[in-house]
Amino acid sequence: MTNARTKRPREPELPATDGLTVLHRSRLVPWNVAAVTAIAACPDGSVFATGYDDGKVEVIDATHFNCLARISGRPGSEISGLAWARAPGDPHWRLFGSTLEGTLLELSCQQLQPVASTDSYGGAFWCLKAAPCTNTGSNSSSSRVGYTTQLAAACGDGSIKLYSIHANIAGAEYVRSLPRVEGNVLALAWHPAGHSLVSGGSDGCIHCWNVKQGIELQRLTAGTSSTIPPCVWALAVLQDGTVVSGDQEGAVQFWDGRLGTLLSRQQQFAADVLCLAAAPDGRTVWASGVDPRVSISSE
Repeated sequence: MTNARTKRPREPELPATDGLTVLHRSRLVPWNVAAVTAIAACPDGSVFATGYDDGKVEVIDATHFNCLARISGRPGSEISGLAWARAPGDPHWRLFGSTLEGTLLELSCQQLQPVASTDSYGGAFWCLKAAPCTNTGSNSSSSRVGYTTQLAAACGDGSIKLYSIHANIAGAEYVRSLPRVEGNVLALAWHPAGHSLVSGGSDGCIHCWNVKQGIELQRLTAGTSSTIPPCVWALAVLQDGTVVSGDQEGAVQFWDGRLGTLLSRQQQFAADVLCLAAAPDGRTVWASGVDPRVSISSE
């Protein structure tokens, strides 16, 4: 005879769930969304880096698109530009970032933190570009990838600051500043040969510079109205020297880099053009901005 005290208590009946999982407890995890403010691909094509408005930087595998490294930033330290550089003797490519606080950082993908910082002494950094890669040898396998040791940074005081990197030395060394222009310098682009640089900004002009001599070669007026000059947000230089600009008026313009004349003007956007990208052969140019679209210009 079974003792009544040893019987198990009757389990309460659960309502029918029709195949759904019954949740006994639910917690909401806060999701802080950060906007992407900068993207830079490594010259060897293996990875690319993305910078965010919360100061964070992620390194993404270019084949599988998974995150390989995440470097946290300081709150309020928005990333304004990213660039990869490498000096002869460096075992791998090095990542640099600029912020709107006016700081140039070298970011370590191994230590997951900044390893060196340099102040701009010229206000916010609006843009950061590395010079085109150059080969310095023919025997080593690394020479096929190339090197780039020079960085150009656009500053809020109207100047362009040039920096140089050295093998096995963290950070970037300040070299010189190009003459100041009116307003903020917002965009930079190197000539593919690396001997010249173009800049654009809030003055509505495109400035062409001889980097070695530090002099302005010519000045192009981007806007069609003389009363309110548009901000030049994006620049690109094609293989044949043609300068491409994207501005506040939503126009993509093509300029003769030698004569400074306007070749064509394409009004495909209703708002600001914020970024430009060109194919290596210079035959195709992509543009995008505030409008939710991407335009393609080709020969």
